Amino acid sequence: MVTCVFLLPLDERPCNARYPEMIARSGGIDLVGPSASMLGSKKTPADAERIESLLLEQAANCDVAVVSIDMLVYGGLVPSRIHHIGLDSLIRRLSVLRRLKRINPNLLVFASATVMRAPSYDSDDEEPNYYARYGSDLFRRAYLLDMNRRNGLDKDRRVELDRLEAGRIPESVIRDYEDRRALNLTVNEACLDLVKDGVVDYLVFPQDDSSPYGYTAVAQRRLRAAIETRFGSVPRGRRLVTSYPGSDEVGLTLLSRAVCALRQRTPLIRAHYSSKRGPQIIPLYEDRPMADTLRAHIQACGGLLCEDDEPDIELMVNSPNATMREASESEPHNDRELTAFENAISRYERDGRAVAVCDAAYANGGDPQLVRDLDTQGSLARLSSYAGWNTHGNTLGTALAQAIIADGAHVKADGRNLARRVIEDLLYQTEIRWLAEREAERHGGDYSDVTSCEPIMGEYVRRSLQQAYDRLHLSRDLPYAIRNVRFPWHRLFEVDFDLVLRNGNAESGKRTATAMPAAQNAGDAKGAWNEREYDE
Repeated sequence: MVTCVFLLPLDERPCNARYPEMIARSGGIDLVGPSASMLGSKKTPADAERIESLLLEQAANCDVAVVSIDMLVYGGLVPSRIHHIGLDSLIRRLSVLRRLKRINPNLLVFASATVMRAPSYDSDDEEPNYYARYGSDLFRRAYLLDMNRRNGLDKDRRVELDRLEAGRIPESVIRDYEDRRALNLTVNEACLDLVKDGVVDYLVFPQDDSSPYGYTAVAQRRLRAAIETRFGSVPRGRRLVTSYPGSDEVGLTLLSRAVCALRQRTPLIRAHYSSKRGPQIIPLYEDRPMADTLRAHIQACGGLLCEDDEPDIELMVNSPNATMREASESEPHNDRELTAFENAISRYERDGRAVAVCDAAYANGGDPQLVRDLDTQGSLARLSSYAGWNTHGNTLGTALAQAIIADGAHVKADGRNLARRVIEDLLYQTEIRWLAEREAERHGGDYSDVTSCEPIMGEYVRRSLQQAYDRLHLSRDLPYAIRNVRFPWHRLFEVDFDLVLRNGNAESGKRTATAMPAAQNAGDAKGAWNEREYDE
C-alpha cells in the first residue's frame, strides 16, 4: 500500500507539476511537495532554501522522494540553462540528498538530472538572451566540430565550419555557454557518486531535444564514459542509472517506478507498432530509434518489456513509417496499417486487457485519424491510457505511467485523465492552437506571447475546445465541460484548463497537506488532491 510520495518537479508547468498529481490520484497515491509559489516561474528560479527545508522536513514522513536535480540545484529547468551559480554552491545544494537519506535511511530516492539541450534555432524564450541572435550558429558550430572529430567533414561542411569559426559568434558568448554546460555536466557526474554511495536509489538522465552530433551528443558520451567508470562491472540490466530522450515526462516515469517498488510489482508490458518500420524510426528531437527509447522508458517506469501472451499492459505505439513530421502537418494515412492496429486495440479491450496508446506518429500532437477512428468504434473510451503530446519520449512516459499507476483501480478518476489527454494532445496541440495563433494576431498578440490578450484567448480556446470535444462520441461517455483555460507561460505552446462534469461536479483543483500539518501551516506544501466524489 502506497502511503506517501514526495515530488519535487522539474518546473511549475502542468506537465511537470499537475500531471503527476492527476495520475497519482488515479492510483490512490498521496502525493506531497512544494506549493506553486515555491516553484518559480519560467526564467525566475525557485527559492532554493525553501525547497531544501521542505524536502528535509518531509523526508521522515514519506516512503519515496521523486526529486528533480534541476529544481533542487538550479531552481528549475529553464534556470538550469541560464544560471550563474558557482560549482561549490551547486554541489552544496546537491548534497542535501545525503542529509535526506540520513534523516530517513529507508526512504527511496528516485532522481532525474537533465542533459542540457542545445536548440538548433534562434530563440531566447527558454535560453540565454544571446540565443536569440546566435542560437542556430552555436548549435551548428558544435554539430560540425563534433562531426569532424568523429567522422570528418566534406568540403561544403568544412567551408561552413570555417565561416562559423571566423568570429561570427563572439568569444564571450561561446565561453559563457560552454562554461555553463561544463558546470552542469560536472553536477550530473556528481549525481553518479550519489548512486554509487547508495544515496540515490535510481537515477535518470533525460535528454531534452537531442541530436546525433553536437553539444548534447558530446555530453551523452561523457556521461556514458562516467557511468562505465563507476558501474562497468554491473550488468546493464541491473544498473541503477539510465539515460534516454525526454524530460517533461520524467516525474511521471519515476512516480511510476515508485509505485511499482512500493507495490512490489513488475508489470509486464507488450509493445505493438502501427507500422513495420516504426521500431527503427528516429523521432524528431531525439537521437535513437523508437524501440530503444521504449525499452529504456519501460525499465525506468518499473516495468518489463515482454512477449508474453497475457501481459499486464498492451502498449500500442502509433508510429510513423518514414520520417516523423509535426502534427500540424498531419494527413490521412496511406503508409501504415492503421486498420489492423485499431482492430487489435478493440480485440484486446474485448478480452479485458489494459490498453495504453502511445500516439507518436507525429511530434507535438496526436493523430486525428487514429483518435477519431477509435472514437467512432467505441474503443477510445475504454483505453487505460492515452497520450500524444510533444516528443515521443514525453508521450511514451505519460501513457506508461497512467496505465501502470492506475492498475485497473479508481476508474472514475482515470476517465477524467483520458478526457484531458484527448482534449489537450489532439484537439489543442494538433488542431486548435494553430487557429488560436491567427486569433491572437487579430488581438495584438502572437504565438509566443498572448499577455496582451490572454482573457480573450482563454475564452476563444475554451469555446473551440468544447465544440470539438462535444463532437466526439467520447463526450457522451465522459460528459465534461471545459473551464478556466489558461496559458502557463503566456504563450500558446502550452495550455491548462479545468474539467467540470455536466452535472456540476468540479474537478478537484485544491490540494491539502493533511499528512504534513507543519508544512501546511507554513503554507509551503501541497498534498494529495482533496477527496471529492467523481460522478462519472
